[in-house]
Amino acid sequence: MDGTGALRRTPPRRPAEEIAGALEEPYDRAPARGTAGGMTRLEDLVHRADIGELLARYARAVDEGEWDLLDTVFTADAEIDLSSTGGPKGTREQVKAWLAETLPSWPGRQHLLGPASVSFDERGASVRAPFTDTLSPSREMVRADASGLIRGGGVYHHTLVRAPDGWRSRAMRLEQQWRTIS
Repeated sequence: MDGTGALRRTPPRRPAEEIAGALEEPYDRAPARGTAGGMTRLEDLVHRADIGELLARYARAVDEGEWDLLDTVFTADAEIDLSSTGGPKGTREQVKAWLAETLPSWPGRQHLLGPASVSFDERGASVRAPFTDTLSPSREMVRADASGLIRGGGVYHHTLVRAPDGWRSRAMRLEQQWRTIS
């Protein structure tokens, strides 16, 4: 209520200058690698948006079979652990080869990423990103109990570093939390 007994439907607006000034104030978070000292709120938001794009590129690469796109997600020496899914624990190139060999059996693939939790420190960032995924034996409509239909979910754990061309994952561990198979 707004003091007159009427319900306020919209929050009071803050002047644009006040919002812009708040974005430029030092932010009480650890500095991201490649930044001098603490970040402003704006820098924090930009880093988080860039990290969100990195996670989206990973999902796109796997879902669309664009294996070379993973070169823009992981460092050349990245350590990737997919062992909780029955996959390899290895280098970027080993994982790309395994994905290229294994996933064509499920041409219908979709990863949905939940809100990522990002923590910055002087070395880079740690990311915890929940996901659900579906692997379908066809891109056409199939029954929910179709043979070969796989659904699952879990968490991607990334250790990120700042590269000259943006954030890259130096290490990723996939934590499979559940899986159903028809």
